[in-house]
Amino acid sequence: MSSNLSIAVVEDHDFLRVSTVNLLRERGYRAEGYFCAEDLVEDNITIQPDLYIIDLNLPGEDGLSLAKRIRTTRAEVGIVMVTARAHIQDKVQGYASGADIYLPKPVDPDELLAVVERFSHKVMQDKAVSGDAFFSYSKLLLEKGTQQVHLTQSEANLLNAFLIAPAHILERWQVMDVMAVKGESISDASMEVRIGTLRKKFTSLGVTTPSIQSIRKLGYRLCLALVSK
Repeated sequence: MSSNLSIAVVEDHDFLRVSTVNLLRERGYRAEGYFCAEDLVEDNITIQPDLYIIDLNLPGEDGLSLAKRIRTTRAEVGIVMVTARAHIQDKVQGYASGADIYLPKPVDPDELLAVVERFSHKVMQDKAVSGDAFFSYSKLLLEKGTQQVHLTQSEANLLNAFLIAPAHILERWQVMDVMAVKGESISDASMEVRIGTLRKKFTSLGVTTPSIQSIRKLGYRLCLALVSK
Protein backbone atom coordinates (compact mmCIF):
# COMPACT_ATOMS: atom_id res chain seq x y z
CA MET A 1 0.00 0.00 0.00
CA SER A 2 1.03 3.64 -0.30
CA SER A 3 0.56 6.05 2.57
CA ASN A 4 1.40 9.55 3.69
CA LEU A 5 2.11 8.17 7.18
CA SER A 6 5.45 9.35 8.59
CA ILE A 7 7.25 6.99 10.98
CA ALA A 8 10.27 7.45 13.25
CA VAL A 9 12.07 4.23 14.23
CA VAL A 10 14.16 4.77 17.38
CA GLU A 11 16.41 1.73 17.76
CA ASP A 12 20.07 1.49 18.77
CA HIS A 13 20.62 -1.92 17.16
CA ASP A 14 21.88 -0.95 13.71
CA PHE A 15 20.64 -4.03 11.82
CA LEU A 16 17.16 -3.91 13.38
CA ARG A 17 16.84 -0.17 12.76
CA VAL A 18 17.89 -0.37 9.11
CA SER A 19 15.83 -3.48 8.35
CA THR A 20 12.72 -1.98 9.99
CA VAL A 21 13.06 1.28 8.08
CA ASN A 22 13.56 -0.59 4.80
CA LEU A 23 10.53 -2.80 5.48
CA LEU A 24 8.33 0.26 6.08
CA ARG A 25 9.65 2.12 3.04
CA GLU A 26 8.98 -0.89 0.83
CA ARG A 27 5.32 -0.62 1.88
CA GLY A 28 5.20 3.05 0.88
CA TYR A 29 5.59 4.68 4.30
CA ARG A 30 7.89 7.64 4.94
CA ALA A 31 10.23 6.16 7.55
CA GLU A 32 13.46 7.38 9.12
CA GLY A 33 15.71 5.69 11.67
CA TYR A 34 17.27 7.23 14.78
CA PHE A 35 19.93 5.66 17.00
CA CYS A 36 18.75 7.25 20.25
CA ALA A 37 16.25 9.68 21.76
CA GLU A 38 18.80 12.47 21.59
CA ASP A 39 18.78 12.25 17.80
CA LEU A 40 15.11 13.31 17.78
CA VAL A 41 15.86 17.00 17.88
CA GLU A 42 14.62 19.70 15.50
CA ASP A 43 17.98 20.04 13.74
CA ASN A 44 18.31 16.32 13.00
CA ILE A 45 14.79 15.08 12.37
CA THR A 46 13.75 15.09 8.71
CA ILE A 47 10.09 14.13 9.18
CA GLN A 48 7.29 15.12 11.54
CA PRO A 49 6.26 11.63 12.67
CA ASP A 50 2.68 10.41 12.89
CA LEU A 51 3.95 7.22 14.52
CA TYR A 52 6.96 6.35 16.67
CA ILE A 53 8.39 2.82 16.93
CA ILE A 54 10.57 2.90 20.03
CA ASP A 55 12.96 0.40 21.56
CA LEU A 56 12.85 0.46 25.37
CA ASN A 57 16.56 -0.02 26.04
CA LEU A 58 18.11 3.01 24.40
CA PRO A 59 21.43 4.63 25.25
CA GLY A 60 20.94 7.90 27.12
CA GLU A 61 17.25 8.66 27.59
CA ASP A 62 15.38 5.34 27.67
CA GLY A 63 12.28 4.47 25.68
CA LEU A 64 9.86 4.91 28.58
CA SER A 65 11.04 8.46 29.23
CA LEU A 66 10.98 9.27 25.52
CA ALA A 67 7.43 7.95 25.18
CA LYS A 68 6.26 10.05 28.12
CA ARG A 69 7.84 13.16 26.64
CA ILE A 70 6.30 12.56 23.21
CA ARG A 71 2.87 11.84 24.67
CA THR A 72 3.01 15.06 26.72
CA THR A 73 3.76 17.26 23.72
CA ARG A 74 1.95 15.38 20.92
CA ALA A 75 -1.05 13.53 22.30
CA GLU A 76 -2.36 12.56 18.86
CA VAL A 77 0.63 10.53 17.62
CA GLY A 78 0.96 6.74 17.76
CA ILE A 79 3.60 5.04 19.89
CA VAL A 80 4.62 1.41 19.41
CA MET A 81 7.11 0.01 21.91
CA VAL A 82 9.29 -2.92 20.86
CA THR A 83 11.43 -4.56 23.53
CA ALA A 84 12.85 -7.80 24.87
CA ARG A 85 11.11 -7.09 28.19
CA ALA A 86 8.07 -9.36 28.08
CA HIS A 87 6.94 -9.48 31.73
CA ILE A 88 3.46 -8.18 32.47
CA GLN A 89 4.80 -5.44 34.73
CA ASP A 90 7.01 -4.18 31.90
CA LYS A 91 3.97 -4.02 29.64
CA VAL A 92 1.94 -2.17 32.26
CA GLN A 93 4.78 0.33 32.65
CA GLY A 94 4.98 0.73 28.88
CA TYR A 95 1.28 1.50 28.52
CA ALA A 96 1.45 3.86 31.49
CA SER A 97 4.23 5.74 29.69
CA GLY A 98 2.01 6.37 26.67
CA ALA A 99 2.41 3.34 24.40
CA ASP A 100 -0.53 2.42 22.17
CA ILE A 101 0.93 -1.01 21.38
CA TYR A 102 3.59 -3.05 23.20
CA LEU A 103 5.35 -5.69 21.06
CA PRO A 104 7.88 -8.11 22.61
CA LYS A 105 11.01 -8.84 20.59
CA PRO A 106 11.60 -10.55 18.26
CA VAL A 107 8.77 -8.81 16.41
CA ASP A 108 7.30 -10.63 13.44
CA PRO A 109 7.45 -8.26 10.41
CA ASP A 110 3.89 -9.14 9.41
CA GLU A 111 2.59 -8.24 12.88
CA LEU A 112 4.46 -4.94 12.85
CA LEU A 113 3.09 -4.09 9.41
CA ALA A 114 -0.42 -4.96 10.54
CA VAL A 115 -0.09 -2.58 13.50
CA VAL A 116 1.30 0.20 11.30
CA GLU A 117 -1.39 -0.29 8.64
CA ARG A 118 -4.16 -0.13 11.25
CA PHE A 119 -2.74 3.11 12.60
CA SER A 120 -2.37 4.48 9.07
CA HIS A 121 -6.10 3.98 8.46
CA LYS A 122 -6.89 5.82 11.70
CA VAL A 123 -4.66 8.77 10.81
CA MET A 124 -6.18 9.09 7.34
CA GLN A 125 -9.71 8.96 8.78
CA ASP A 126 -8.86 11.59 11.41
CA LYS A 127 -7.41 13.86 8.75
CA ALA A 128 -10.48 13.45 6.58
CA VAL A 129 -12.68 14.53 9.51
CA SER A 130 -10.55 17.26 11.04
CA GLY A 131 -8.33 18.41 8.19
CA ASP A 132 -7.89 22.14 7.85
CA ALA A 133 -8.76 21.96 4.16
CA PHE A 134 -9.27 19.59 1.24
CA PHE A 135 -7.13 19.90 -1.88
CA SER A 136 -7.98 18.69 -5.39
CA TYR A 137 -5.03 18.89 -7.77
CA SER A 138 -7.07 17.85 -10.81
CA LYS A 139 -9.76 20.49 -10.15
CA LEU A 140 -7.33 23.20 -8.96
CA LEU A 141 -9.48 23.64 -5.89
CA LEU A 142 -9.24 24.16 -2.12
CA GLU A 143 -12.28 23.37 0.02
CA LYS A 144 -13.25 23.71 3.67
CA GLY A 145 -16.83 22.97 4.64
CA THR A 146 -19.01 24.73 2.08
CA GLN A 147 -16.29 27.21 1.13
CA GLN A 148 -14.21 26.86 -2.03
CA VAL A 149 -11.35 28.77 -3.59
CA HIS A 150 -9.73 28.18 -6.97
CA LEU A 151 -6.00 27.71 -7.40
CA THR A 152 -3.63 28.59 -10.18
CA GLN A 153 -1.66 25.73 -11.72
CA SER A 154 1.44 27.13 -10.05
CA GLU A 155 -0.22 27.05 -6.60
CA ALA A 156 -1.53 23.51 -7.14
CA ASN A 157 1.94 22.33 -8.16
CA LEU A 158 3.37 23.76 -4.96
CA LEU A 159 0.78 22.16 -2.66
CA ASN A 160 1.21 18.81 -4.37
CA ALA A 161 4.98 19.03 -3.89
CA PHE A 162 4.54 19.89 -0.19
CA LEU A 163 2.32 16.85 0.37
CA ILE A 164 4.91 14.38 -0.92
CA ALA A 165 7.98 16.09 0.56
CA PRO A 166 9.56 14.73 3.78
CA ALA A 167 8.09 16.64 6.76
CA HIS A 168 6.21 18.75 4.14
CA ILE A 169 9.36 20.90 3.76
CA LEU A 170 10.70 22.34 0.50
CA GLU A 171 13.87 24.32 0.01
CA ARG A 172 13.62 27.68 -1.70
CA TRP A 173 15.02 26.40 -5.01
CA GLN A 174 12.48 23.56 -4.96
CA VAL A 175 9.61 26.01 -4.42
CA MET A 176 10.79 28.16 -7.31
CA ASP A 177 11.17 25.08 -9.50
CA VAL A 178 7.71 23.58 -8.89
CA MET A 179 5.94 26.93 -9.15
CA ALA A 180 7.42 27.67 -12.57
CA VAL A 181 4.82 26.97 -15.28
CA LYS A 182 5.71 26.43 -18.96
CA GLY A 183 9.39 27.12 -18.41
CA GLU A 184 8.94 30.56 -16.88
CA SER A 185 11.60 32.02 -14.61
CA ILE A 186 10.57 33.02 -11.07
CA SER A 187 12.47 35.53 -8.97
CA ASP A 188 12.69 35.47 -5.17
CA ALA A 189 10.32 38.41 -4.96
CA SER A 190 7.78 36.79 -7.29
CA MET A 191 7.94 33.54 -5.30
CA GLU A 192 7.24 35.34 -2.02
CA VAL A 193 4.31 37.22 -3.56
CA ARG A 194 2.80 33.98 -4.85
CA ILE A 195 3.20 32.27 -1.48
CA GLY A 196 1.60 35.28 0.20
CA THR A 197 -1.35 35.03 -2.19
CA LEU A 198 -1.72 31.31 -1.44
CA ARG A 199 -1.70 32.01 2.31
CA LYS A 200 -4.52 34.52 1.80
CA LYS A 201 -6.55 31.88 -0.01
CA PHE A 202 -6.29 29.58 3.02
CA THR A 203 -7.32 32.47 5.26
CA SER A 204 -10.32 33.21 3.03
CA LEU A 205 -11.53 29.64 3.69
CA GLY A 206 -11.51 30.31 7.42
CA VAL A 207 -8.30 28.38 8.13
CA THR A 208 -6.98 29.90 11.35
CA THR A 209 -3.82 27.81 11.79
CA PRO A 210 -0.61 28.87 10.00
CA SER A 211 -0.61 27.44 6.48
CA ILE A 212 2.86 27.90 4.98
CA GLN A 213 5.73 28.71 7.34
CA SER A 214 9.01 30.31 6.30
CA ILE A 215 12.10 28.43 7.52
CA ARG A 216 15.09 30.72 7.85
CA LYS A 217 17.96 29.92 5.47
CA LEU A 218 16.12 26.86 4.11
CA GLY A 219 12.70 27.29 2.58
CA TYR A 220 9.08 26.67 3.53
CA ARG A 221 6.92 24.14 5.40
CA LEU A 222 3.27 23.26 4.90
CA CYS A 223 1.96 23.37 8.47
CA LEU A 224 -1.69 22.39 8.27
CA ALA A 225 -3.45 19.05 7.78
CA LEU A 226 -4.24 19.33 4.09
CA VAL A 227 -6.20 16.32 2.78
CA SER A 228 -5.74 15.41 -0.87
CA LYS A 229 -8.85 14.17 -2.69
